[in-house]
Amino acid sequence: MKLSPATLAATVLTLCPAAAAHVQLTSPNGGETLQGQSTFLIEWFDTVSHGNEVTYSLEFSEDGGVTWQSLAGGLPYTGGTSSYLWNVPDVDTSLGRIRVTMSINVFQYYQDTNDLYFTVRPSYLGYGAGTALNGVTPELEGIGVPAVGATVSIQASGAQPGALAHFLAGSQSSHRPAFGVTLLTMPDLAHLAMTVDSAGVAAAPVTLSSCMTGMTIYLQVVVESAPAFSATPGLACRVLP
Repeated sequence: MKLSPATLAATVLTLCPAAAAHVQLTSPNGGETLQGQSTFLIEWFDTVSHGNEVTYSLEFSEDGGVTWQSLAGGLPYTGGTSSYLWNVPDVDTSLGRIRVTMSINVFQYYQDTNDLYFTVRPSYLGYGAGTALNGVTPELEGIGVPAVGATVSIQASGAQPGALAHFLAGSQSSHRPAFGVTLLTMPDLAHLAMTVDSAGVAAAPVTLSSCMTGMTIYLQVVVESAPAFSATPGLACRVLP
């Protein structure tokens, strides 16, 4: 049977999307909620086999695919079914996308992304403004997923070396002046003092007990800098079960 040009064009348009797939992302595929600083297994498989000549690369977008960040490149062929253990970044987005690219050579490649967006919830949220010393504001970072039983690290950086740093933890936020800085945390849970090291860093390990499940903890570090105090912005986290 001889096809008319119109029929042939319709046939080609129908077949192209299926033929162009070659690789399919299966996880995440949309609707998932991931935890920042945790790990997640990205999975994909070859829908059209090209054997061990292929390599794969992975990218992440937190803005629905407007911009992309490289996660891994040059991943080898593993029999047609592949996975990659991803360290989920500590971002806040409901527009998460993963893109897998199958490369055969520099001229031939195939891609797939998750069908629907996924969500990433950050472990820690910043709030309030810190107090600078000589134009430098110390920064506060939470390292590790704040789950019951975990030991996380609360780290202040950019502080004056040799100064005494006060780590404040509270069950509620606060905005009141003290010592020339604004206290952003009511220190009713813990107050720990330590010396800032030569790199301007002070870090405190915190173990989260089961009695804190579901609690939101507010954190701040105030530094006895000279000639005036400095302070980090606030940091809040919810203790996960």
